[in-house]
Amino acid sequence: MSSRGFYIAAAVFLAAFFVYYVFDLHRPPPATNRPPQPSPVINLDATTVSQFEVKSGGRTLTVLRNGSEWRYSVCAEAAAGCSTSVADTTRAVALLQTILQLRPVKTIFGAPAGLPAYSLDKATAGEVDLQTPSGRTISLLIGAVTPDNTNIYVRLSTSNDIQAVPAATVQTEIIGAIQAPPAPIPSPSAGASAAPSPSPS
Repeated sequence: MSSRGFYIAAAVFLAAFFVYYVFDLHRPPPATNRPPQPSPVINLDATTVSQFEVKSGGRTLTVLRNGSEWRYSVCAEAAAGCSTSVADTTRAVALLQTILQLRPVKTIFGAPAGLPAYSLDKATAGEVDLQTPSGRTISLLIGAVTPDNTNIYVRLSTSNDIQAVPAATVQTEIIGAIQAPPAPIPSPSAGASAAPSPSPS
């Protein structure tokens, strides 16, 4: 092969390599088969919540923000003037985030006539109310558990759409907070001393 032919072949090869490199570099990543994650049931920013309540079994857990401090109380629903205690900020915020991150695994759109079948014509199993400083209130009604016991039906009080969300999250982490409120975790006593050593005989 002449030198000229060699240079032509080399130029063609380099041009082809350049085109392949450019197109491969800008090629979009392969599409995944994972479906998009559904939006949370409650569309609200945690920073805009000034108070939230969890109600079930005739008792109400109230958690409120007081400046940079969080406070809580657990009282009978009809009780008036329920006193509050200082809450653990991390636990209070974690509970709020759990409520706001509830995502449906199934949605039944526009079923007003069927609400009693899901125990959602009223708050049967419980209710979660969130309030903002402007006075806006969002209420989530909690109804019956699905036949397979893995999810529980909920709906916003302003909607006829029924959504199924993980039952364990609602029953254990949210409603369960009434029995295990976000109280500060006591630290070991600083004055605790080790048990005295037995004296030598």
